[in-house]
Amino acid sequence: MKMVLRMGDDSASMLKQFCEEYDVGCVYWNKGHTPETRDKEEKYRSTLSSLEIACIESQSSLLYDPIDIALSNGFNGGHWGTLMPFLRSCRKQGQPRKPIPRHETFTMLENMKGPNTWPSSKSLDELDLAVINGKERWDLPIVERFPMSEEDALANMNSFFEKGFAKYETSRSRADIEFSTSKLSAHLRVGTLSPNELYYKVEGSELEYDQRKTFTRRLAWRDLAYFHLRCFPKMMDTSIRSHYEETEWVAGHEEARRFNAWKNGKTGFPLVDAAMKELYKTGWMTQSLRMIVASFLVEYLRVNWVKGCDYFHYTLADADTAINSMMWQNAGRSGIDQWNFVMSPIAGSQDPTGKYTRTWLPELSNLPTSVLHKPWEASEEVLKNAGVTLGNSYPHRIIVDLKSERQKSIESVLEMRRKNQSRNTDRGYDLIKLPNGEDTVVFTKKEFRIDNDGNVITTNNSSRGKNTEPRGGGRGRKGQKKMLRHQNQV
Repeated sequence: MKMVLRMGDDSASMLKQFCEEYDVGCVYWNKGHTPETRDKEEKYRSTLSSLEIACIESQSSLLYDPIDIALSNGFNGGHWGTLMPFLRSCRKQGQPRKPIPRHETFTMLENMKGPNTWPSSKSLDELDLAVINGKERWDLPIVERFPMSEEDALANMNSFFEKGFAKYETSRSRADIEFSTSKLSAHLRVGTLSPNELYYKVEGSELEYDQRKTFTRRLAWRDLAYFHLRCFPKMMDTSIRSHYEETEWVAGHEEARRFNAWKNGKTGFPLVDAAMKELYKTGWMTQSLRMIVASFLVEYLRVNWVKGCDYFHYTLADADTAINSMMWQNAGRSGIDQWNFVMSPIAGSQDPTGKYTRTWLPELSNLPTSVLHKPWEASEEVLKNAGVTLGNSYPHRIIVDLKSERQKSIESVLEMRRKNQSRNTDRGYDLIKLPNGEDTVVFTKKEFRIDNDGNVITTNNSSRGKNTEPRGGGRGRKGQKKMLRHQNQV
């Protein structure tokens, strides 16, 4: 078998030309699930139909095709579009398809006969691919960390199952432990690893359900993200809770100052800076750190989540329209399942040994672990002995009063919600409009819930004199832990 390469401005027209030149009888492709790929595929269908050529579409990038999933509006053991109602709908479709054993696939390919004369093809060097210029080959660390081949994907998967999978439930938030996560997200993104194969690798393990359920659910989160994208195709830069577009963010010069410090790893908060350094250098960071830096940008720096989403999409090796957008929508409070927690940029629980931070911020490597994540609390003597000069070798904090900045974030959301009472239920929950035109209630963080007069709902001023959360909707300390588990990057 050979790959034929062509180049042009309109892939549908090129497909037509190719089919006419070589008397093609059937065209196969793997379905995409973004608005852009759906538009392309519709053009392909139309083109092939006009030529009376059959097309066969496969679905292998997700466990379930989002077009087959239907959810009822309202609260059904979980708010619309959240994980558990989505999982129940998926299970009605049956188990995910089992992959064909690899040896059977290879045998089939080896037995396929190609044409006597292969179609003309451009060489890879003739394609108009991007060329990296400059003194530094910034792409090398990314390519070295994520060599994109099926062999590398399988080796990566097998290493993780040998060295890290059994500890995933307890260690997945740790950035300072190798194999605490699988780092398979980039392979899932580009297709060098099938989610079905990974799913059955998990299900076939010797671990009990409670020891492996979180990893499996993170695969389900991938599907859920694409379900959201199908329902809200503009979610990469437009709030799903449309009235949240009116939220006031920091602006102008101050926005630029804060955002540039964040993306360049110069905020003065070591764990945030270390994570952003790793992101730019290698195109990746673990899920717990993605949550740290996203929470910091939105809740404390008060920069619009869209800017963070766009920068992540630009830098991530596993950049994925649906998954990246869902995380940032929820972090930015405008998504279906807004985060019911704020991640501390200084607690350092993701790096208790300091190994991770010292790796990416070697200028702080001699600081004691007790002050590594908050060097401003170190004495002058400790800083001097460690060779650290705040404001010189390492920047001062971009903001000093975390509590005050966080309160401004809360007030901006409350003010926006008071101006949009028509999108607020009498229990203080947001209403969103679904693609079918119906309204549905979505989970709303307790501190953002207001009554019809715009007052924050508390136990004392609730009209019922009780907690106003719907049954099953509360998320206290246990709920927060659950939310931290149910993320979508493996």
